[in-house]
Amino acid sequence: MKKSKIGVLLLSIIFILLMYYFLLPPLNLSSPEFWSFMLLIFIIVVIDYSVINGINMISKRRIRLSDLKPYKVFLIILFGTFSLIVIINFISSPLFNAKEYSSRIAVDETHEFTKDVKLVDFNKIPLLDKESSEKLGDRKMGEATSWVSQFYVS
Repeated sequence: MKKSKIGVLLLSIIFILLMYYFLLPPLNLSSPEFWSFMLLIFIIVVIDYSVINGINMISKRRIRLSDLKPYKVFLIILFGTFSLIVIINFISSPLFNAKEYSSRIAVDETHEFTKDVKLVDFNKIPLLDKESSEKLGDRKMGEATSWVSQFYVS
């Protein structure tokens, strides 16, 4: 029985490491991806525990109500995890950090937008595709006889 328990644990650890490698969750407590990854790990641990507990029950050939107590612990941990996610996201929201968010960008009110940013005349914007612009560039560079063929636009 011990070999099957160790095999189940090793498979779970390998699966969790592969999930981390492919999903690359950010290690940040306020990130939803981090908490979803932790929830996946928690589910794997619960399944792992159920399989190992099932192996024990099958080997003993009996099931008692006291064997179901660890599942209550898992439900409490699951509820606590979701509560922690909600509390951390609520505390880190802009509602509590309004002063910090308001001072991130300095606004200079002495300038006028219309004076600093000139209007663009859309009739003067060149509209060329890549091939046409490469041909025009090659022609223009070909006109410069002093450079001969040292430069290629494309």
